[in-house]
Amino acid sequence: MGYIWETDNLVKNFTLSGGLFRPKQTVHALQGVSLYQEEGETLGIVGESGCGKSTFGYTLMGVHQATSGTIYMNGIEVNPYIHKDITRDMMQMVFQNPYASLNPRLKINTILEEPLELNPNYTPRDRVIRVKEVLE
Repeated sequence: MGYIWETDNLVKNFTLSGGLFRPKQTVHALQGVSLYQEEGETLGIVGESGCGKSTFGYTLMGVHQATSGTIYMNGIEVNPYIHKDITRDMMQMVFQNPYASLNPRLKINTILEEPLELNPNYTPRDRVIRVKEVLE
């Protein structure tokens, strides 16, 4: 099995504008993050508020451009900020507010099965089996 995505020494800094008497400041949101997800693996990123979880996700998805470091998708180096179509075909973020991300009127099985409907390799039976595996 290969990696779906991988980051190598990913860095994301934000520059805050200064004022008349304040210089510009740099916020080091991500500092050298090296992480990967293997094919077939379900990954959750957890941590304290303000530790960089959302910034990492936004940078991986191409919402923010990385300051430095490398991102690979299926072993190929990409810039998700430029190649957003590649990234968005492979993964999806679930934001911290579940009511903004998950429809409370749908059963969790239906929600988890929905992205699998886009994959022609999954039959309806395969989707049900995969959802059951993930939930277990």
